[in-house]
Amino acid sequence: TIYVALDGHFGANHVTPRGLSASLLGQVICLEGITTKCYEVKAKVLESVHYTPATGKQVKRAYTDLGSLSGKRTTSTYPTTDADGNALVTEFGLSEYQDHQQITLQEMPERAPAGQLPRSIDILLYNSLVDSVKV
Repeated sequence: TIYVALDGHFGANHVTPRGLSASLLGQVICLEGITTKCYEVKAKVLESVHYTPATGKQVKRAYTDLGSLSGKRTTSTYPTTDADGNALVTEFGLSEYQDHQQITLQEMPERAPAGQLPRSIDILLYNSLVDSVKV
């Protein structure tokens, strides 16, 4: 995985929640606004590892959701038995998790058109962006 930080002028891609449109999909944008709500940081399971004491084998299972960029959405339930009906024990230390957080970003009221309420959007933050925004 490669992470990139961008800085500088974004031109027409510097927008507010009101300026977001489908034409900006697939482009890097700079979104300007104020944070009005921060939800708690949660851990999301990316891959769980399970051990079968009866056979001594390990079973891995990957999880994706609507926020994932790869694959279809999978079920979020942990397996309790393997294909042969043997009980599985979850290896929490070997499983892979990712921190995520939801915030609400609102258009600055002084920049909203006269007579209109500011628009707001919900944003999901991952990895190093988690817990970097305060209300």
